[in-house]
Amino acid sequence: MANRTANDIYLAALAIMDEQDMDNNYKDRSVAIINALMSRCWQYTENYTGGSRSGFTAISSLDDELVGFDDTLVLGVMPYGLAAALYIGEDPLRANSWQQQFEENLFEARRIPSGIEPIEDVYGFVNPSSFARW
Repeated sequence: MANRTANDIYLAALAIMDEQDMDNNYKDRSVAIINALMSRCWQYTENYTGGSRSGFTAISSLDDELVGFDDTLVLGVMPYGLAAALYIGEDPLRANSWQQQFEENLFEARRIPSGIEPIEDVYGFVNPSSFARW
């Protein structure tokens, strides 16, 4: 798993918002918001094994790596949360739409299995290729 930077989330959020951030207004607010998103998403990372929900390392700049965060969260979940938080004062309707997308993507990230286990046949099902009678 390659470590992504906070800048990856920021750039994806700008793309979602269809903005360019010429005055760095969004950039200046992004670090604090990304830290808040990290605290919300940490327990759904591939590395989370239980225990403390504060096991992540906060960032201090957009160049910092998001240690322990997988691509699903960094590229598929957090950009929507950042876009929603950055845009809430400009267009609450669009921001709410992105917040809903964040919530849905986070829900889906929770459902990703940590591993696939074989299913035990407890009913003694007969192999259908043996043409057995029922």
